[in-house]
Amino acid sequence: MSADYKDTVFLPKTDFPMKAGLAKREPELLARWEAMDLWGKLRAQSRGREKFILHDGPPYANGHLHIGHALNKILKDIINRFEQMQGRDANYVPGWDCHGLPIEWKIEEKYRAEGRDKNAVPIAEFRRECRDFAAKWIDIQREEFKRLGVMGDWDNPYTTMAYHAEAQIVREIDIRSPDGLESIQAPDLTALTGGGIPENERSLQLLSPGGSIQVGLLRFRTRHTGEFDRVAFFLDDKQVISKRRPPYSVEIDLGETPAPHRVRVVGIVGDLEVATDQLWLNQGAQRFRVRIIEPRPGGIYPGSLTARAEVQTPDGQPPERVELWVNDKRLADLVGPPYSRGLLLPTQEVAVVRAVAYLADGSIAEDAVVINASGFGEELRVQLVEIRALVVDDDGRPVAGLGQNRFTVFENDQPQEILRFAESTDTPLEAVLLLDRSASMKPHLDRVAKAALAFTEQALLSDDDRVAVLSFADSSSVDQDFTAASGQVERALAGLVANGGTALYDGIVVALNYFSGTPGQGALLLFSDGRDEASRMTVTQTVETARRVGVVIYTIGLEDGFPDRDSRRALEDLATETGGRSFFLAGLEGLDAIYDQIHLEIRSRYQIVYRPPSSADGYRAIRVEVEGRGLEVRAKRGYYR
Repeated sequence: MSADYKDTVFLPKTDFPMKAGLAKREPELLARWEAMDLWGKLRAQSRGREKFILHDGPPYANGHLHIGHALNKILKDIINRFEQMQGRDANYVPGWDCHGLPIEWKIEEKYRAEGRDKNAVPIAEFRRECRDFAAKWIDIQREEFKRLGVMGDWDNPYTTMAYHAEAQIVREIDIRSPDGLESIQAPDLTALTGGGIPENERSLQLLSPGGSIQVGLLRFRTRHTGEFDRVAFFLDDKQVISKRRPPYSVEIDLGETPAPHRVRVVGIVGDLEVATDQLWLNQGAQRFRVRIIEPRPGGIYPGSLTARAEVQTPDGQPPERVELWVNDKRLADLVGPPYSRGLLLPTQEVAVVRAVAYLADGSIAEDAVVINASGFGEELRVQLVEIRALVVDDDGRPVAGLGQNRFTVFENDQPQEILRFAESTDTPLEAVLLLDRSASMKPHLDRVAKAALAFTEQALLSDDDRVAVLSFADSSSVDQDFTAASGQVERALAGLVANGGTALYDGIVVALNYFSGTPGQGALLLFSDGRDEASRMTVTQTVETARRVGVVIYTIGLEDGFPDRDSRRALEDLATETGGRSFFLAGLEGLDAIYDQIHLEIRSRYQIVYRPPSSADGYRAIRVEVEGRGLEVRAKRGYYR
């Protein structure tokens, strides 16, 4: 008689799950520590104790972390935790080295890829690009170190490029001349700061809350120098709170959907704004916007004014031109910065000042303010709506050659006047390849990367076409920024490694926010082999983000990973809402043909632009109809204003 030994083993019953599920539980644990301000509680508890200071050699802010970073920081974290538990005050302040060849070399690599001569770039511009590059990677590395579980004062790190740090370095310079008679004068700090660092300087820096997706209740902290009568925080131009004494921090509810937001902090002395800073949230580097700085909304301007606009374009490329309008009359056509011009006003009556920016691909951004209106202090937001519509016949084949008179556009069931219409076959293409690199993709990843590369080589028809590579597993990454070089895309695809769980919806939201604000011929191409299992974002939040961003989405999934109707519906909804299409494959044999079909559909769209009616903010439903038997239109179903 055989014995069933499991009946002879007596173990305690616990609530511990059989499966560790660290890919899901670790981020939850880290989020809990942050929500409870564990670091702040440790510092308060340790106040007055013997200090333990680990002098940390900083990493360069020039790329993603590797195993060397992990080994370095984890070992130091063990030491700091040990000293803290021994009863000392182990206040670890992380830092970054922001100077030197490793960062400059990255900018020079970018110049070479763009065909630019470094020696032809003004030194101030080169230094600014290096500073911006370092700042970007500080934010990325900060989140990656936090994901490793390393505890420290991540909101207040030291950086070698901070102006106060550079100034202190200069103050420390006291080199004796060869004859020993006198000290060499310290250099003028204007060369470092662009304006010197006066003793009574007041400054505010708004610290990023971190993470690639910002939703819910988040705390925004600041660094400051000098004194203020009060410090005000704004969310999307509406004041949230005003504080009269430090610490200048505030919790702001961003809502459940990762929508674009602007958080601004203003330091005020008397009635004057003396310092300010801002953060753009859930908006990628590819955003296109124009914003009127002057005149002020609701201001009174008798006879004339100086209009000034700021333009943000994808990857910092300059716009083709910026037009300045008063009411319906164009008064200035500016082809380069500064986008400023004195304007004569016809009367002192209420007027609308508009700034309209154009990219070479025909994309348009617009902003407007109302002036000379007593008590009218709110900005008038003007938003042209752009639709990229695909027309197909009964067999699903794209139909070209249709005229504007065949199309009708409806917003909330009301017909709209079409301001601009064109076939967009030659419009520059911007495509994001979003690839699943979770562990289950290991047998498929090489084949998918090969098909994605073939799409890239087909899509990059001119120097104006660009492709980016993003990927996701437990977390998301930008593996290759937008580029017109297929070789760079090939290297990024070759570097993908299958590992970890599947945070599908988080990956889509990160990719959409990377795209955020880029109008025109943009497309997100997703490939995944399975359902979501580790995302913070829900299906609803992901669809809402897609509606707000407005780029067409194509999804490709393996049938085995999406076996039922419910699991497929999320991808189908994303594609349908944005005017794209969803594909599910039994195997990878037909993958190349699908990428070919997607490329054909992207290149076969019509550009339709109209000015929406004035109405309350919120979601606006769009419907495009076309005359012709058996013709079907695929286009985004709505937008937010």
